[in-house]
Amino acid sequence: MAAQLTPTQILKKELVIFGFLLVVALGINLFATLNAGEKWSLIFTELHVALAIAAVLYVGIGMFRLTFRFFKGTVKSYNDYNKPEDF
Repeated sequence: MAAQLTPTQILKKELVIFGFLLVVALGINLFATLNAGEKWSLIFTELHVALAIAAVLYVGIGMFRLTFRFFKGTVKSYNDYNKPEDF
């Protein structure tokens, strides 16, 4: 059985995930700005867009994680219920 995480550990884990997604969003913003041939200053004025992209990615990843956790629990409970009888 997996060890339970404390609220502080959960918060740290979620902040690391969001931080990683923020870096990804900043990379997407940087790529889009340079690919469009715009000025470098546009990268800094569009930080709110990078935050919005990170939030959307976080919600999307969160939905995937919840779905995975649901099906993992469903399969586990199904397997526990359908164990073969001991002879």
